[in-house]
Amino acid sequence: MALFTRDEPVVAVPTAPATVSEEQLEREFVNQLSQNTVIEGNISTKDKMSFSSAIKGNINSTTEVVVKGGIIDGEVTSDSCIFVGGKERGNITCKTNASFDTGSVVIGDVRASDLVCDGKIKGNLFVDVSITIGPNAVVFGNIRSAEINIDPGAIIKGSIEVVRQSMAAVRAFDFEEEFLNIDDYLSGME
Repeated sequence: MALFTRDEPVVAVPTAPATVSEEQLEREFVNQLSQNTVIEGNISTKDKMSFSSAIKGNINSTTEVVVKGGIIDGEVTSDSCIFVGGKERGNITCKTNASFDTGSVVIGDVRASDLVCDGKIKGNLFVDVSITIGPNAVVFGNIRSAEINIDPGAIIKGSIEVVRQSMAAVRAFDFEEEFLNIDDYLSGME
């Protein structure tokens, strides 16, 4: 066994020049956590995050969060999220799309631009553009979206509100003012 002493020269190891641009790193790097990992605390990342672990805390990602059989007890805020058998207790907010397969379970509200659900959600769904509720979906909560597609077999307990931000929808009840004063209406009939 060789021991090193202070008399031996220090050898400097040259560092390799960076050959990957920051843009490539942002596009390609993924934070991955294995199934046997348990994290207690919040996670914040600019990179895509994919995990099958248990996290007790909030997740904030500026890109995508992929939950493959993992469990989250906290809020998720990201650009988009995909749940493949994942479980979540807490609200989910995605700037773009959210997707939940048949094995996914969410207890909390979900906000997204577009949403596809074939899993189970106990909470309200607030979707800006389009929502598709698959045949295996179970939703216990209110649904609000501009467009809603519900496949046969889906179970929904709650109200459904289709809200379009067009002038036609806003002006749909303009005629109501004509009938606010019944006396004026009746005097016009004489």
